[in-house]
Amino acid sequence: MKKIISLLAALCVIVSFAVPASAAGFAVSLSPSKNDVSVGDTVTFTVSLSGAGRGTSGYIEVAASSNFELISGKFLTANTQMADFDKSTSDGTVMYNGESDPNGAFCEFVLKAKTASKTARNVSVTVDIRNGS
Repeated sequence: MKKIISLLAALCVIVSFAVPASAAGFAVSLSPSKNDVSVGDTVTFTVSLSGAGRGTSGYIEVAASSNFELISGKFLTANTQMADFDKSTSDGTVMYNGESDPNGAFCEFVLKAKTASKTARNVSVTVDIRNGS
């Protein structure tokens, strides 16, 4: 029963991503370091991309329920000219040294639990990859 609930929670996370309709084949996955948290626990989320075209810049926005506090975030992609993750606005921007492949591990961020909670129901991300201005 627990495996079924975990599977359903994972499907809810996958369905909750906002991906532009024009990005056919572009997929975003969000992997938490743990699924259940107690008050004060931290959980690290890794955001991975697949099927994204080459890009010169990228953007991520983290949406977490009031059960969580955003502690930190960083980009994991190579070939970056500038990468900035602003925890006060829950978003980040990365610029590459020329056209780059953003697929694979893209970003990770850490949340701290304010209440006991299921991570999958309370966190989502929006990712945008651009090529040019």
